[in-house]
Amino acid sequence: MSERLQPGDTAPAFTLPDADGNEVSLADHKGRKVIVYFYPAALTPGCTKQACDFTDNLDVLAAAGYDVIGVSPDKPEKLAKFREKENLKVTLVGDPSKEILEAYGAFGEKKLYGKVVTGVIRSTVVVDEDGKVEHAFYNVKATGHVAKILRDLSIEVAVNRVVSDVKARFTHEDGAPRLERVVPAALVAVAVIGLLAASSRRRGR
Repeated sequence: MSERLQPGDTAPAFTLPDADGNEVSLADHKGRKVIVYFYPAALTPGCTKQACDFTDNLDVLAAAGYDVIGVSPDKPEKLAKFREKENLKVTLVGDPSKEILEAYGAFGEKKLYGKVVTGVIRSTVVVDEDGKVEHAFYNVKATGHVAKILRDLSIEVAVNRVVSDVKARFTHEDGAPRLERVVPAALVAVAVIGLLAASSRRRGR
């Protein structure tokens, strides 16, 4: 099994093709935090759930300063089918040689249905603005993983703080609404409701 990364390690550099065959490098994201998640295969149930969850939370993560890159052994053609079928917005790159998967400790022996096999270890590595490993999670579960990341990175706390700030902005001290600000906020609310509806439809598939 390849060696697992630890907080403080330098994240291995990589340049890999995305679903359109364009090169994506970790270095392109310098100055922002990056969530690099590794999954076994596109178009499979667990990996679909995980990719949809990341897509649904991309705006929240971006607002908190995080970019997201998904890495699998798939070729660009399969990644493109995956993206189109599930309407994914998350950046997906392919590592058919498994060189980067191994460098991140995300390929090796694992247990599958009680048997020891060699393959992709579902993992997530959070890289800070300077290219250092901030968190490294291995053998994660596809379902609920994104929600756990939001909690572990205290992003939910940040979102709740924004909600409180918005509430203060649009109400007087006595709780009455600031009418001059309500109409623009209502337009934003309509957009948010549309996003939530789209998210629900995706989860229902």
